[in-house]
Amino acid sequence: MAPGVTGWTTKAANVLDASTAADGSVTVIKLFARQGGNVVSRDFNIRQLCGSTGVVPPNKTGDIGSTDITLADPSYDCNTRQLVFRTSGGNGSTVEYMAPGVTGWTTNATNVVDAGTAADGSVTVIKLFARQSGKIVSRDFNIRQLCGSTGVVPPNKTGDTGSTNLTLVAPSYNCSTRQLTFQTSGGNGSTVEYMAPGVTGWTTNATSTVDAATVTDPSASALMLFARQSGKVVSYKFNLKDTCK
Repeated sequence: MAPGVTGWTTKAANVLDASTAADGSVTVIKLFARQGGNVVSRDFNIRQLCGSTGVVPPNKTGDIGSTDITLADPSYDCNTRQLVFRTSGGNGSTVEYMAPGVTGWTTNATNVVDAGTAADGSVTVIKLFARQSGKIVSRDFNIRQLCGSTGVVPPNKTGDTGSTNLTLVAPSYNCSTRQLTFQTSGGNGSTVEYMAPGVTGWTTNATSTVDAATVTDPSASALMLFARQSGKVVSYKFNLKDTCK
């Protein structure tokens, strides 16, 4: 819960009202969490992070300096049907994702393709869309080329390479929303789990939100990211401060 932002909810992700974000007189937002009747709180200094306007300057994103957002090839697991949208560039504002038959517009980059769609050999291409600041970009994802006619492939065929060695690569990170999306390459086609101490425990959801206090803490310059598949754990050091300075 955060007064003026949201009432009590089990959803950790919320959107701050534009007028509040732009109001320079609003310095601190009080955040509350409740579990088993116990309530804790924390002050979030929005000005320290975003300045007087509450908006991070354009081209401050986790991928490249370009203000033009583009969709890259998604990460897709043919066995679990988990699809993770991937983008590069952008202007630092919220990115939404959509794929007809998979998901409507959502800020969650991780989705699951319906089993019927995955197994339907007549469905060759899934159209992916991303939207930022009213601009929409698209990309065709050929699920058959990756997964064959049944939608399920033998181990070592993944959305990135034919290698059975899973590796973590640079994540996608939005400095304004603090949304972090893990990105991997290779692997054996089985489920991948993700973890970052202080951000999220082990989860199959590639998208998480970095705590505001971590972002504003000058001593927290890097985040250690981990991915786990078939018992094998790999890691990647992500320098948060270099990305958003």
